Amino acid sequence: QYFAQLFKVSPSYSFGLYLRGPYSSDLAHDLFVIRNECIDVDVSKFVPEELEERFTNLKKFVGDIGTRELELASTLHWLLRVTNFSEGKAQEKVREWKGADEKELKEATKLVSEL
Repeated sequence: QYFAQLFKVSPSYSFGLYLRGPYSSDLAHDLFVIRNECIDVDVSKFVPEELEERFTNLKKFVGDIGTRELELASTLHWLLRVTNFSEGKAQEKVREWKGADEKELKEATKLVSEL
């Protein structure tokens, strides 16, 4: 969801850092309400022509990237954009908090640079 929002294919939610990367309690609440109250979501308001390219770009970005890589990249991105940490400090925090090694940090940094 974090990356879907960056690619503008989903509603905007605020995210805070959590165990597996950025997390939105407001999004979680909305999803629980939709599920528990059996709300039928009206998708007729979606404009496929406008969103098709965005979905395609998101799909290309995510591709076959694993959950660990997405977790590290989203955490790094969040630290850079929300806390305005320098790249070095953000990488240091990802290394410390997530136990990321140099190869993982390099891949996460590459993914973030593609956004």
